[in-house]
Amino acid sequence: MDKYDPLRAWLRAGGSRLVTLSFDEIDHMVHGLPRTAFEREQWWSNDDDAPGDDAPGDDAPCHAWRDAGYLAHADRGRGLVAFTRAHPCGW
Repeated sequence: MDKYDPLRAWLRAGGSRLVTLSFDEIDHMVHGLPRTAFEREQWWSNDDDAPGDDAPGDDAPCHAWRDAGYLAHADRGRGLVAFTRAHPCGW
């Protein structure tokens, strides 16, 4: 089981076009975000090998929201992430 499976499952179950969650809500959902998720917006990149990502490649956290059909847009200043439904033809 991937650490970010609960986020993936939650996004898939909701199905909304736009979902906004706080960093704290996601932290609780996945039983602990790394410190860099709170400190660097790059951690929330939709790219597998984003600078600041603690687990690039196959373990990248972006796989959770991308697999659920979303793109993430972090606002570190407000401590929020807006997940928007990605276009079905690509990222």
